[in-house]
Amino acid sequence: MMSGWPRQWAADKGESPCTLWEALTHWADPADPCAASQRVMQDFVSCQVFPAWTQGGGQVLLGQLEQAVASMSPGITSILELLKEYARHCHPLDEDEEEDKHQHPQQHTHAQRVATTVKAYALLCAFPSRVLLEEEGAGGGGAGAGGGFDCSAFVKGLTYLFNLLLSYRRKAVVAQAGLLVVSQLQVVVDKGNFGGDDNNGNGQQRGRYAMNHRHSVLKDLNELLSNLSVGVRTGLRRQCSTLFTHLPGLLKEAGDYDTQASIVELMYRLTTSTERSHSVTQWFPELECTVHCLFLTISEFDPHCRRFLNAYNSTLGDSRQVFTVPCNAMHIGKLKLCKPKNVSYPRFWIDFNLGTSSILILCQVESTAQPSDPWECLAIGCEEVAGVSLTLRMHSYTLELEYDDFNKVEDLFSSPLNSDSHALLSTVVFFEFPPQPLLERLCVHLFGDKLTVNKLEPKGWRGSVNSSKTVSTSSSSCLGRKYSSAVTGVEPDPSDPHAPSQENGLSDPIPSSQVTQSSTASSRRQRKGSAVAMMCDLDDEMIEQGEALLQQLWSCEVTVHRPDEAEVVV
Repeated sequence: MMSGWPRQWAADKGESPCTLWEALTHWADPADPCAASQRVMQDFVSCQVFPAWTQGGGQVLLGQLEQAVASMSPGITSILELLKEYARHCHPLDEDEEEDKHQHPQQHTHAQRVATTVKAYALLCAFPSRVLLEEEGAGGGGAGAGGGFDCSAFVKGLTYLFNLLLSYRRKAVVAQAGLLVVSQLQVVVDKGNFGGDDNNGNGQQRGRYAMNHRHSVLKDLNELLSNLSVGVRTGLRRQCSTLFTHLPGLLKEAGDYDTQASIVELMYRLTTSTERSHSVTQWFPELECTVHCLFLTISEFDPHCRRFLNAYNSTLGDSRQVFTVPCNAMHIGKLKLCKPKNVSYPRFWIDFNLGTSSILILCQVESTAQPSDPWECLAIGCEEVAGVSLTLRMHSYTLELEYDDFNKVEDLFSSPLNSDSHALLSTVVFFEFPPQPLLERLCVHLFGDKLTVNKLEPKGWRGSVNSSKTVSTSSSSCLGRKYSSAVTGVEPDPSDPHAPSQENGLSDPIPSSQVTQSSTASSRRQRKGSAVAMMCDLDDEMIEQGEALLQQLWSCEVTVHRPDEAEVVV
């Protein structure tokens, strides 16, 4: 075993088998708590020799980790890499990890290793947030900026370590669920100020790092809770009651649809239906009862959570950060993607996330997908796109995103495509939307100078009219049919009390008094009977189609008298 180790180390130890305790104590450096783990990893990479794990070695490693966290050492990544290698060499054993340690001594050693690794994970979990917060206070000169700490790679490594533990030692990990849940929840509800921006724009980048870290930990936490019984989750809920109270407020500041959905999932996993019914008005006091009902009636999670979050986001006004837009078609190269083939998921939704500067697509490959197949979750980071083209036509808006690296397109998919589908890919991502005046503003906000806008609409065209009939959206309530420019395709006129309000992610991302006027008119209509609302809906659609047609023909303003809703006889 010792043949691959340096000669000096072999001479010092007389060729005796090396343990982790011996390696860490031999190479320990009081000035750098990460020096020993870095040396062990260097020798492992060059010689493929790994010291044997011992309980004493695990305690030394934990001590060095605590020092690295306290000193904010960027070399802490080497300790994470060392833990990953030990976890990777834990091959799966039988499910019975509670057997007598005298009958299964090797299994007992593995359990000790897992216990130490879980404690280390709890310490590592909060480290990215601490580094980013320290960097914010230091004006961008902390470990995350100039100290060699790669936050993105660290978060990915942390998730990989957690998945290894759950895959190979699930029962041992579940036995320490209390420590894990508390450490993960603390990261999720952490409201440290990561949003500050400096002259170089580093604050915005740090904010995205923090959001990505929170999202990653949320996914891990939900995965852990899915392995626990209802009774254990109820006990953890009581243990973490103070932390739990922050979760409803996180929906507003999440800035990313996928993170919002993970928060809702976490709230469902930690509560019972009875508690949700009793507490929903306390969690969301600003929402109407109809939106409360959407939250309480989530049974088929993905489509029903979509229905709730679309309605929830539409109530946020100027603080809204997630805008959901219906899509007619999408393809990457010649590979056509479609909405999930689920009867409960009626439309193809595209999420524009201002908080994470990304576009989220829940989809399936149209040619091969079955209703029971897993959904693909494609997250397009706006900073990774090389060029953007938005073309505005009468009856559709098209958006093209171009990558400069084909590997980035392949990385969008979480699972490998078959050879036929992979051959259809290219570096161009294409979307076709119904006419959405908001879409241009969203693209300007997300892509900035990368965006090119081509306007091919006729002169005098105020808004494109969709020939399809108006249908109720996922945020409709029992009080009557709500208008949506996502469906009618007409840009609302704020001065017109009969103009459709902007729903389903179509409110102006820039603070605007017009949005308030439009939503006030919409609320006034909703209080009328549903039959009246439906009749006025049809009348407005026919009037606006005629008005748009006359403007197209004569390219001039035409005044059309609209019937007052109060005059409609039911």
